[in-house]
Amino acid sequence: MLHTRHGARFVCAWRLDSLLPGYTTVDQRLAWRPMSHLELSAGVRNLFDQQHLEFPVEAHGIRTRVLVGRTGYGKLTWRF
Repeated sequence: MLHTRHGARFVCAWRLDSLLPGYTTVDQRLAWRPMSHLELSAGVRNLFDQQHLEFPVEAHGIRTRVLVGRTGYGKLTWRF
């Protein structure tokens, strides 16, 4: 049996010491269960944008922003 799951999230703009723009991400996951105890799945996070700015990070007295990129993954689940 083939399953699909998708989701979206919106984060509004906010200000700490500089403005971080708002963003929306869409995620997609596809899973196949050939047997009741085995599932193969693959997914993509941030499907429509290559990257977006997220939270500021401070290290060694330097504040910077983090770019979060599109990521893909594969997963095998064996239930026993």
